Amino acid sequence: MELLVARMELLLARMELLLSRMELLLARMELLLARMELLVARMELLVARMELLLSRMELLLARMELLLARMELLLSRMELLLSRMELLLARMELLLARMELLLARMELLLARMELLLARMELLLARMELLLSRMELLLARMELLVARMELLLARMELLTR
Repeated sequence: MELLVARMELLLARMELLLSRMELLLARMELLLARMELLVARMELLVARMELLLSRMELLLARMELLLARMELLLSRMELLLSRMELLLARMELLLARMELLLARMELLLARMELLLARMELLLARMELLLSRMELLLARMELLVARMELLLARMELLTR
């Protein structure tokens, strides 16, 4: 019985550890969310800077009408900037896809952890049922031994 209690306490401790790990995972997810929010703020700043850059480029275009000789150079720079912006956009889309995949994996992991906990609870219930059955069997065996002792005593009385 003490062994069962110790095992139950161990199971409870493991479940508490599991809960602590889940709380740690939640804290990590919250940290990830904060980092994502910071990234969005940085991206907003980048967009504002890009808008400022585009405004400056419009001014350059007005000046390019006067400076036709520099037009090809400025156009080449603009194409490069556009390519870099497209590359940046593609990288951002890839990052978003990776983040969505990570979120899906985290949700799957959480579901697996919930399933494991349910299985552990089921196993505990089965162990409790088995213990009850063993106690009932022990009681029946004790009753049988008592009946045998009574029968033996009666037989001893008859042989006297």
